[in-house]
Amino acid sequence: MKKFLLFLLFSVFIFKISISQTSEKYKAVHIYRITQNINWRLNSQPEKYIITVIGNSPINWELNNVSKSARATKPRIEIKKVSSVSKIGYTHIVYIPKTKSSMINDIVQKLEGQKTIIISDNVVIRSNGIDINLSYIENTLKLEINKNNIEQKGLKINEAIIANNLPYN
Repeated sequence: MKKFLLFLLFSVFIFKISISQTSEKYKAVHIYRITQNINWRLNSQPEKYIITVIGNSPINWELNNVSKSARATKPRIEIKKVSSVSKIGYTHIVYIPKTKSSMINDIVQKLEGQKTIIISDNVVIRSNGIDINLSYIENTLKLEINKNNIEQKGLKINEAIIANNLPYN
C-alpha cells in the first residue's frame, strides 16, 4: 500500500510538471508567432527580434527551443533574461510572467514611447500598458490583444491574428 501511494504521488507530480511544460511551450510558440505578425511600419522589419523575459521563467527555455527549431527561419529571435526593470535594454518584446505581474506599471513606464510589445501572462487585472495578455479560456490559449495600444506605438498587427483571438479592453 505504501509503495502504491508513493507511486501515485510521484505520478501526479510528473503529470503536473508535464502540463506546465506544455503550457509554456504553447506560450513560446504564440510569442514567436507574434514576431511574424507585427509590422514595424516606418522601420524595416528586424532581422532578429529581441525578446526580454522578466525574471526566471520556464518560458526562457521554451523560447530558446522555438528559436532553434527548423521551422523558425525568419525572423530570428534572441532571448534575454533580466531580473529588474532597470536592466531592460533595447528590446522588441517584453514578456512578464504572472509571478512578476507586480512590476507591470514600472515596465510600462520604462518603455513609454518605445516600439516595444508588452506581453503579460494571464493577468486578471487589466492594465492600460499591456499590449497582449496570454490567457487560457476553456482550456485554449488565447491572446487578448489591445490593438489601440499597439497602433499608438506606430506598430501594426496582422488582422488575422486579431480575428482568431480576443480584444483586450
